[in-house]
Amino acid sequence: MRKKDRKNEIAYAVLLAVILFMALYIFLPNLFVEPLAELTLPELSTAGFTEVNLSVEIQDNYGTVFLGNDCYVVSADVERSQAVSIQDGIDGKVGPRPNTHDLFNDLLENLDVKIMMIKITHVEDNAYRSNFILRQGNIILNFDARPSDAIAIAARTEYLVPIYFNETLLKEVGTKIC
Repeated sequence: MRKKDRKNEIAYAVLLAVILFMALYIFLPNLFVEPLAELTLPELSTAGFTEVNLSVEIQDNYGTVFLGNDCYVVSADVERSQAVSIQDGIDGKVGPRPNTHDLFNDLLENLDVKIMMIKITHVEDNAYRSNFILRQGNIILNFDARPSDAIAIAARTEYLVPIYFNETLLKEVGTKIC
């Protein structure tokens, strides 16, 4: 009987260790998983970028998106429908039928994908280029996107999505306001 008692004690100790490990993992995950902010993934780095604020103006035939910080602002003309979509997202408006940006945001929400940030990286062929960075669980997704589309989708989230602009580019193409 002594041998059987010893086996039971070992089994209980192993089970207790597993339960303790699981509890620590659930309640203190940072002990086991490096926080995203400390990851060195290039997609998540904001070195060389500055966070910018967003505003939109809608004219008769086009719209203008303004992105800027305290000292520089960049204005970009976009299709009127893009500007309206961005403004609707900011205002929390959804029309009687969802548009493409509403649909994409609903898809992200249903798949439990969070928008981490938008990074406007460079100009190519007279068009701004951006990275649309998403997270699903512990998977980071990085997509090339038109900045106006990325902003229109991000404006629909229930949380604030930061927009980062390449600092060098902002100073090159932006208007100095300070």
